[in-house]
Amino acid sequence: LYATYHLAGSDFFRSLKRKPLLINSARGPVFDTAALLQALDCGQVSDVVVDCWENEPDIDRQLLDRAIVATPHIAGYSFEGKKRATQMALDSVVRFFGLPRIVIADSAPDGYPPAPSLETIFKSYSPERDTSALRSAPHSFEALRNNYAYRPEVR
Repeated sequence: LYATYHLAGSDFFRSLKRKPLLINSARGPVFDTAALLQALDCGQVSDVVVDCWENEPDIDRQLLDRAIVATPHIAGYSFEGKKRATQMALDSVVRFFGLPRIVIADSAPDGYPPAPSLETIFKSYSPERDTSALRSAPHSFEALRNNYAYRPEVR
């Protein structure tokens, strides 16, 4: 198993001195879901925000109901983020095969909006809308994630 598997488990939650808000936008199994639900019940954790879920796409419905924000693993869905990840993967492949570096074009897809201001993002992006969509159709986790529209990053 990975070193981060259930990194936040029962022992971790019992060791907390405060009642933190926890956010998982890294890997689903970083949180032990059962232990996290227990920690929420006991008041060891105040609230939780979840983008990466243990056992995706079969996410825990109790945790879905308890999370103040619950999204279908879309935190990194921006054109710029996908471009960087693709460039990193391509760099690894060409390095492995000893090929010259290939740089991905910096152009955005047709119709892609320019980077908005932070104020515009706060007006236009609603984590509550994503949470509501996931809560109303948790069985559609993969469809919600796979059909999610990329957002421009704030620069």
